[in-house]
Amino acid sequence: MLRFIPALVVLAITVAACTSTSAPNSPGHTDTDDKNSFVLNGDGYSSAPCKGFSADSANAASEQGGEGNIVFSGRISNSDVVFTIIMGVSSTVPGSYDISTGGLGSRVTLFVNDGSAEKIYSGLPGTGAVIITEWGPTRVKGTFECGLFLGGSTATATSGKFDAILAP
Repeated sequence: MLRFIPALVVLAITVAACTSTSAPNSPGHTDTDDKNSFVLNGDGYSSAPCKGFSADSANAASEQGGEGNIVFSGRISNSDVVFTIIMGVSSTVPGSYDISTGGLGSRVTLFVNDGSAEKIYSGLPGTGAVIITEWGPTRVKGTFECGLFLGGSTATATSGKFDAILAP
C-alpha cells in the first residue's frame, strides 16, 4: 500500500493543477506543449493529438523498491476533452519497459473525460513500451507507445514523449 502513496500524491497535484472552468485556449489551457504528448487512434479517435497543459504540469515520483510513475494531463485535439495518463515502470533505471500486467515492465492507464463521462483505458500487454532515457536528478524524460483497451474497445497511443519534473 505504501508504494502507491507517491503516485497518488503526484496524481492529485496534477489533477488540481489542471482543473479550471476557463475556455480551452485561455492561459493555462494551451495545447502547445509537445514535450508531454502522444497521438491517440481508435475508439472514435483518428490521429488525435494529445498534448499536455504545460511542461511543468508533468510529474514523476519514485516509489519504495525502485519503481516509478510518470503522470501528465492535457487536452485531446484542442477540445474540451481532457485526459490524464499514468505510466508506472518497474525500475527508475533508464531503459525500455514492455507493457505488462505487473512485475517487470510497465503499466499504462489513460483517463479520458469529455465532461459527461469518463473512460478508463488500460495498457494492453505486449503492445509497446515505456522507454526511460533519463531519471533524475530533477527530471524524468522518455518516450512511450502502446495499445489500450476498455471493455471491447481498443485504441493506440503512439509517438508518446514526456519531460516531467521529478518529485523530491
